[in-house]
Amino acid sequence: MFLIGVFGVLTFCFLAFLFSKNKKAIDWKLVIWGIVMQFIIAAIILGKGLISIIPFFLWVWAIVWYNLYRIIFINKRFNNILEALFSLLFTSLCIFVVYLMGGKVASILASTFWYLFVFLGILKLLLTSFEKKVNYPKNWANIFGVLIPCFILADIIVNNKTGSDFFNDIGNAVTYFISFSSLGGNFVFGPLADKSLGSIFIINIGVSAIFIVALIGLIDSFGLTNAVILSIARFIDWNMKGFRITPLSGAETLVAISSIPMGGDNLLLIKNYLPSLTRSEIVLSMSSIMATITSSLFVAFVSMGISAVHIISASVMSVPAAIVVSKIAFPEIDKPTTRGSDIDLIKDENYGKPMSGLMTGTLNAIQTVLIIAGCLIVFISLIGVIDSVLSKGDLFIDGELLKGSKNSYGEYKGIFPGSLKTLLGYIFAPFAFLMGTPLQDVIKMGYLMGTKVSINEFVAFTQLHTFIANNELTEKSIVIASFALCGFANPGTVAIMLGKVLPFAGDNKENYINLAFKTMFIGAAASWMTATIAGIIFGLL
Repeated sequence: MFLIGVFGVLTFCFLAFLFSKNKKAIDWKLVIWGIVMQFIIAAIILGKGLISIIPFFLWVWAIVWYNLYRIIFINKRFNNILEALFSLLFTSLCIFVVYLMGGKVASILASTFWYLFVFLGILKLLLTSFEKKVNYPKNWANIFGVLIPCFILADIIVNNKTGSDFFNDIGNAVTYFISFSSLGGNFVFGPLADKSLGSIFIINIGVSAIFIVALIGLIDSFGLTNAVILSIARFIDWNMKGFRITPLSGAETLVAISSIPMGGDNLLLIKNYLPSLTRSEIVLSMSSIMATITSSLFVAFVSMGISAVHIISASVMSVPAAIVVSKIAFPEIDKPTTRGSDIDLIKDENYGKPMSGLMTGTLNAIQTVLIIAGCLIVFISLIGVIDSVLSKGDLFIDGELLKGSKNSYGEYKGIFPGSLKTLLGYIFAPFAFLMGTPLQDVIKMGYLMGTKVSINEFVAFTQLHTFIANNELTEKSIVIASFALCGFANPGTVAIMLGKVLPFAGDNKENYINLAFKTMFIGAAASWMTATIAGIIFGLL
């Protein structure tokens, strides 16, 4: 299955290559960089032992190097090799010293410096949003950026943990934090929310989503989201330049990075630049959104029992995956106006108004929950109608004409699909197989993939939840499915995205319209690539 997974990654790249009209313009160094980044992230989060520790060390080294560059190297003419060696020595020495101090000291240092950094950062953003001057030491954040990763990795090594354990702790912390939503849910809905009368799907999920999205609205009012996005975008830009890769434009980098927490609304962060985006920028920006999910859906999926670690991993990996597929299919042949430069992000409309941000987040969350409820009612009922029609055709063709017997799913053996599950399963089965799905689960995986692309990801995850509850999938298939379904790539998202973007697109509207559905398939392919790589890493354990 390892070789099948590798072949699957190459196949998705080859399909994008066939789709490209400017094959000579493809930056293969960028493509290789994106694939390697996915393997590193997957190995850190899903791996065990050295499979996790080695790439984790490389990642920490890169972060330390970047922050030392911002503190020391940026104003001096050092050779890249000297910078790398100095950063490597500093990283190794820092980890070794903390390692010698023992497990408890390492844990205390990691948590203390992290909480101090978060406190100082939020305090500065809070005061700045109220137009108060804050005079912190120069490069204070970069100093923390040097020390905290080293302390975290030292803590992991000395306590015999792996990157998987670290991200499991993050996932558990997120799940624990989400559980506080039950306090408000129990107060409003009483026994309907505390499951004493059984689990009511939309209430249990809706309560969590409203709580988290409202808090994100509060956080956005301080400018925290924009600050994090800009920091990561600058790191990615620096990393690409270090490998002699032509960097992405500032606009597309920010949209790609911000897709992880924000989803479709992040294009409006750069609405002043939408009229001037090139076709390649548009494709990456829209496909990165198609390949990721919003924080509200993250909460919903975790509430359904899907692994928080898998959802986090899939969302992070989908950004380099979207870069790979989009830049093969639509390589840059124009001159982006924001290449190699920072851009001004549009501030949240509630910037400096925390209560307004909290209430706006609450209203947006309620709207999201109602949309989820409506989609589930309509599409699951529609699936039932389609299943009814297909089952009658199955009865007539396979049952009466071909005299087939019934299988374990209650469908007749033969040539006609007896349900939408079977129809989509056979259509998408080749892709499911290339992703490394065990043979016994290929048809079910194909059904989930088809459901996600033709209907939406929420209905697909609902079906996955049912498969998991009924023990119908192997553990590897569950991991692959969690990654493959994590994304917005469906026709409904195309319509919503165009509705948000076109009012600000100016003379560029035609490009957005012509490229929209193409980005849907690129986003889907990016999600499937991350699932394939996750399957490869899982198979090595």
